[in-house]
Amino acid sequence: MGAHATLVPVNPALLVPVPEGLDDATAATLLLDAVTAQAALDALGADVTSVLVQGVGGAVGRLTAQLAALRGLTVFGTASERTRTEGEQLDATVLDYRDPDWIGDLCRRTSGGVDGLVDHTGSTAIRAAVRPHGRIVSIAFGGAPGHRRTATAVGAIRANTRRFARPAERVCSVPLLVATRRATYRRLLGGVLELAASGELTPPAPLSVPFTDYAAALDAARTAAPGTKVVLLVNS
Repeated sequence: MGAHATLVPVNPALLVPVPEGLDDATAATLLLDAVTAQAALDALGADVTSVLVQGVGGAVGRLTAQLAALRGLTVFGTASERTRTEGEQLDATVLDYRDPDWIGDLCRRTSGGVDGLVDHTGSTAIRAAVRPHGRIVSIAFGGAPGHRRTATAVGAIRANTRRFARPAERVCSVPLLVATRRATYRRLLGGVLELAASGELTPPAPLSVPFTDYAAALDAARTAAPGTKVVLLVNS
């Protein structure tokens, strides 16, 4: 979102210090994904005891599962065979999203569904996985390549119409958070950086690529192993 440039002006109101012991490349892996995870969990509310994380083996999913566990929540997650191990290493109960009965399996395991759901698909079918008094927080809405902005706009409108439904829905957008609640953004970012520095949160392993090899970085991002994150290094 505007960061693919050789010169980027940054408003000081968006900055937080990187804690001692946390290198810059590792800190860079957390800026969007970890803040998204923490903000989504905040949006679920304080009375949640169990959470389903869609794509638990992915970048945001891994961080969401860890942060949920730190809050004492029981964590379930969906994953593919490629990323299943990542979720299981986080002590999450992992369900194969390709199983046509995975929602039924989850409801049987939880006696009716989870309290909260962090979703990036925008599917309405997964509402059945959440108890009526629970809450769904959407962090993305899927969409075909080239049409994701439209999918996001349409998905956000539809989610907001279910704000007071059962289960209720909320939309979590870090760009919107940055634009309207900068103090909250700084608090969330500073908090996840401190957790990573203390060892309580395991960030992705940075795969550092010089800025001059930008094309190679794009290729690496397409094939990066689960649990890794491509970071462009810019000389200051």
